[in-house]
Amino acid sequence: MNDPVFAMLEEAFDRCQAASTAQREAIIAELGKSSPDAAAQLRRMLDLPPVDQAAVAELIGEVAMEALDLEPRRVIGKYTLLSVLGEGGCGIVYLAEQPAPVHRLVALKIIKPGMDTRQVLARFNDERQALALMDHPSVVTSIDAGSTDDGHPYVVMPLIPGLSVTQFCDEEKSSVEDRVRVMVKVCRGIEHAHAKGVIHRDIKPANILVVRHEGEVLPRVIDFGLAKALTDPLTPHATVTLAGQIIGTPEYMSPEQAEGLGADVRTDVYSLGAVLYELLAGLPPIDVQAIRAQGRLQALKATDVVAPSRHARQGFRRELDWITLKCLEREPQRRYSTVAALADDLERYLAGDRVQAGPPAKLYRATRWCVKHRVVLLAIVAVTLSVAAGLVYAEQARRRAEQVAQVTRSILTGVDPAVAQGRDTELLLLMLDRSRGVLEDPSLDPWVDMELRETFAEAYHAAGRLADAGRDAKWADVLIRRFEGEHSPRRLPMLWLQSAALNAGVPPDGVSQHDKPEIHSMMREIAARNAVDDPTLPLKTEVDILRHASQDSELMRPTLAAAEASLGREHPNTIMMLRTLGGQLMNEGSDEGSRLLEEARRRALEAFGPDHPLVHLGLTREQFGAQWVAKSDELLVNITRERLADAERVLGRRHPVVAAAYSNRGSAEQQLGRHEDAIVTLEHALLLESEARTEASSIARWTRAHLLESAAAIGRWDVFERCEDTMFRLDPQGPNLERARFDKVIDALRTRDDQARLERWTKARNHFFPADAIEAPKGGG
Repeated sequence: MNDPVFAMLEEAFDRCQAASTAQREAIIAELGKSSPDAAAQLRRMLDLPPVDQAAVAELIGEVAMEALDLEPRRVIGKYTLLSVLGEGGCGIVYLAEQPAPVHRLVALKIIKPGMDTRQVLARFNDERQALALMDHPSVVTSIDAGSTDDGHPYVVMPLIPGLSVTQFCDEEKSSVEDRVRVMVKVCRGIEHAHAKGVIHRDIKPANILVVRHEGEVLPRVIDFGLAKALTDPLTPHATVTLAGQIIGTPEYMSPEQAEGLGADVRTDVYSLGAVLYELLAGLPPIDVQAIRAQGRLQALKATDVVAPSRHARQGFRRELDWITLKCLEREPQRRYSTVAALADDLERYLAGDRVQAGPPAKLYRATRWCVKHRVVLLAIVAVTLSVAAGLVYAEQARRRAEQVAQVTRSILTGVDPAVAQGRDTELLLLMLDRSRGVLEDPSLDPWVDMELRETFAEAYHAAGRLADAGRDAKWADVLIRRFEGEHSPRRLPMLWLQSAALNAGVPPDGVSQHDKPEIHSMMREIAARNAVDDPTLPLKTEVDILRHASQDSELMRPTLAAAEASLGREHPNTIMMLRTLGGQLMNEGSDEGSRLLEEARRRALEAFGPDHPLVHLGLTREQFGAQWVAKSDELLVNITRERLADAERVLGRRHPVVAAAYSNRGSAEQQLGRHEDAIVTLEHALLLESEARTEASSIARWTRAHLLESAAAIGRWDVFERCEDTMFRLDPQGPNLERARFDKVIDALRTRDDQARLERWTKARNHFFPADAIEAPKGGG
């Protein structure tokens, strides 16, 4: 059967699904005029019992093999096709055998016959690119990709011998809690895809395969055939969905997707809600027959989704109804704004905590009713509003602030380094910088301003922009004091962020190093006053203060012991306290410091995994700790080589820890005499540090001075042209180097006819070492 005939058969089969018996016969007869063989195939397919899925799969396999003109044992690349597993959005999935380098069975997806149009090929390439971006246990990734000899692209994936999520849970007779736990894992996988800039757009039970491995239930999301990039196209020639084009699966499709209005992350939220609904209720939220009778869009718009508990065989708390219905709101803005927010609420449900989703919006539904009866109610509403306006304004402002903050926090959480990695931190900074304009609006409600300033401050800190974090934290703190008083616990993180900015040498306007003791004293007072609600608050606060204040390891040891006893050895505050103590011991010249730094890294790695920022925040101290014990610059370079790539991936290239780690590596390369390597590394560090903080930060100044030292050692005067004027502009007296380093630069300058530069460096040396002053030697000699 050739490709066009296969496409005709597929189209006719789809039409028959929603047709009456008489209409089906007409469709078969019409197809028979073009291809009697295809009409016979269609009748066989329609006559199969609905439950005979194996027979349907076998028949699809026969038709697909014939259409592609493939023998059952055809070899594509290094893969031997064995049988057809099923169909995806624009491809057919085959069971294939890979003989080497690892002998295994895989799933090979190839473009459908008759669908190799430019747009479909672009979409298929999008899927291949989307799979290549994924690195999450709940998302199937690609193993290989290529094209057949006749130009059909294919992608190879691991074989997942699992059932659809609904089949699995039904066969396992899973409890409600177990079903919710599976959905949390699925959400985290989709959250990862969103963080990588990809919307799935076809989430349904058949695209979530579940297996049980060593007792653990593992869901895997497959088929990114309809994936769409959130930001840039996934491939250079990627297509976008055309206006009015409908792609997806109707039962799980959001109204805006059904209307062809495009998709964003909330489209996947809707589909996840539809899958959750089916897991709880045993049927989709929108009846399939209604979709066929009324059309996708009309059925989605006309049908009010009832709570899943109305259909469920197992009982569950009403909060699960709330969560599901919030996902399935018709208007995207009324859903969870991110998949992360949905997953967080499901975890709150499992923990027995209060969920963010509220009960079904009775006021919203009542408003819709009132629109229909507005003539009768108009006079009553007018009078009521005139009386109540003054009473409800404050409460409305507070609610509005809470809603804005919730949406903003959930959006920023999706690209926080603790959730996403690498390029996602760049996305976080881009979102923050582009959204700052709202804070300059003079009409902005003060409550909203307060909530947003808190959110921006914490997000900037997560991305390593401490100057911006300190600035917004200061203003948030002013507003918190205004609305909630001097001793509001909400002030604690804002005060700590100001302290962190002071420590980094980028203080907020109006805050200086002299204010640090007062900031820490206020933090202790606030923590003590709020200890009734959280008995561990004073201890956590003391840990935070010691990270910025103490210079004595003996003062730190009791706090570390208390943290291990009260919070646990793997609590983030405990790990940070251990790291702080290790750094201080290293500063005091104790080899114990390096051991404690490695212990802190080990605990963070075991507790949170390799993709959590806490694992990598101690990298610069670990570099010097290893060097201190071994007295080896080579070891520092090796430690950096092993760990810096992961730190940059997780924290983002503009994070201060990443910039400082590159600077330390460059300094070690310089000490080893590898000046060319040192120049490359130090220039990169200087660029990152200038972007992360400022070109005037202490790390930037230190890096710039050492960069010029290496440049002088090998006569790289082009580096001087780029960096020297900036250095002396920021430090008019010159860099605060060791005398021997000054002398090396001056000796190198003697070989050049550059008297002005020679005098400049000699003057700087004499400023820092007046007791051993030298005269500027004549250049050119």
